Amino acid sequence: MLGLGQNLFSTTALQASDPIPNGVTYTSDFSSGVDGFSAFFDNSPSAATLTGNQDFSDKTDVLKVSWSALEADGLFFAKRAISGFDNETSIVAEISFDVYFEFSGATSVNTFVQAGSSSDAAANLVTQEITANQWVTVTGSCNTNPLSSDGNLYIGFLDATDKPDAGDNMYVTNIVFTFSDNN
Repeated sequence: MLGLGQNLFSTTALQASDPIPNGVTYTSDFSSGVDGFSAFFDNSPSAATLTGNQDFSDKTDVLKVSWSALEADGLFFAKRAISGFDNETSIVAEISFDVYFEFSGATSVNTFVQAGSSSDAAANLVTQEITANQWVTVTGSCNTNPLSSDGNLYIGFLDATDKPDAGDNMYVTNIVFTFSDNN
């Protein structure tokens, strides 16, 4: 059993001064919709609804994920295909974004971000316990050889204790994802 603040996996971090070779950058734009994101590892039937172009707290053009029922297993991702990111044999990547977990009763949430796979620990960019009910800027990186890359970016959480229930929300904005295009 993991305690608060403990990670399931680790990755090799990039140094801030290391440029990403053949770097390709995706920057989110939620001003007119969900910018290609969809619910992944959601309940069946779906409990999560994604809505773009939201204003929340002091941020504009935010992606809002709202729940209509308990997220039963505590695992959820907002998933987006990233052009040129499929079939990568090695992943050198970094990400930054702002997130706000508005989960009733939660004081922190285990944020979980993966690049290229939702099930391969080698694809972890972030496994970080963050404070709920406030904006937090999250950053992460990896330099790894996953089993394969499906070309998707996954932003969400893995938290069996502090999972959302009906009426809870997650807000995400300012996503910048850069990867090395090795194809």
